[in-house]
Amino acid sequence: APLLANAAKPDTYRNRIKKADIIIQDIAQKQQVQILFKNLQFLKERGLIFFSVKARSIDVTRRPSAIFKEVEDQLKQKLHILDKKDLSPLEKDHMLFLCQLK
Repeated sequence: APLLANAAKPDTYRNRIKKADIIIQDIAQKQQVQILFKNLQFLKERGLIFFSVKARSIDVTRRPSAIFKEVEDQLKQKLHILDKKDLSPLEKDHMLFLCQLK
């Protein structure tokens, strides 16, 4: 079931959920990776992450390709990247990452 809450504040919903098989994060925030990392505590050991990155929400002044590379490097610190897809032309300057915990 979807959780409609402020993903940047997992303490506010920690008691309402259990471990999840899948985390789908699709938010327009500057700190998208850090917010995801805060919520990894709710993912089961072999769970999957669908992570939609909106480059222009992170920094409108930089090239999306540079932002996607930076995000990928950050994700690799804690996650295995199983696949990634540029969502253009359907969603301009968006990339979808499929990940799993290391």
